[in-house]
Amino acid sequence: MDYCNVNRAKKPVLSALDTAAVRAFYANMETVNTDLGYPIIRIPLVIVNGVAKSITMYDQNKDGYYTYASLSTTNRSSVPPKLVNGVLAIPYLKVTSFGKITGIQKRTMKLVSASLVANTSITNLYTTFR
Repeated sequence: MDYCNVNRAKKPVLSALDTAAVRAFYANMETVNTDLGYPIIRIPLVIVNGVAKSITMYDQNKDGYYTYASLSTTNRSSVPPKLVNGVLAIPYLKVTSFGKITGIQKRTMKLVSASLVANTSITNLYTTFR
C-alpha cells in the first residue's frame, strides 16, 4: 500500500473502506469485542439529542439485545454514530478479539427501552481470518 504515491492508479484517493481500515488501526473508534464470551460494544462518541456521549453496552445473553453498561458525557472528537428517533447508526465498528482487529462492520440498532438496544442490521465491510 502506497497511498501517498500520486501515481498510484492515477487516483491517490482513499476509498470508504480504506478510510475505515485506517481509522480501525489508528483512531479511537467504535469497537465490538468478545473476549469475555459475549459481545461488548464501546462507542467513544455518539450524538444524543445534540449532546456528545460515550456508550458501553453488552449482550450477555447473546440474543442481539444490548444493555447499557455506561452512558456518559464526553468531549472526544470523531466522526460519530448518531442516535436519532430511537435508531443508532454506527458507520464503522471495529471488531476485535483478544487485542487483534478481525474486521470492520456497519451496524444499525434500534432502541427497545431506556437501557436496551437491538441489532437491526449488520454489514461486514472487511473481515480477516488470521
